[in-house]
Amino acid sequence: MMNEFTKEELYDLQSWGDAYTSYDVESDVYAMHAPLLNKIQSLIDNYCEHKWIPHRIEDVILYWCIKCNASPRTTI
Repeated sequence: MMNEFTKEELYDLQSWGDAYTSYDVESDVYAMHAPLLNKIQSLIDNYCEHKWIPHRIEDVILYWCIKCNASPRTTI
């Protein structure tokens, strides 16, 4: 599955955002990007190193994360 950032990539994005906004919480640039920076922080706070377990349903195997109950992945 290639739709998730690694935790290191999220930290890189956060660092880029902090540098881009110059940490100036009073600036318009910071205000404009604060929702994105907050979302990145939330992704870091809730990051899960998934541990997938398989469940066979007929000919399909579905995988769920036992740590966070992430949506299933599928393989045949």
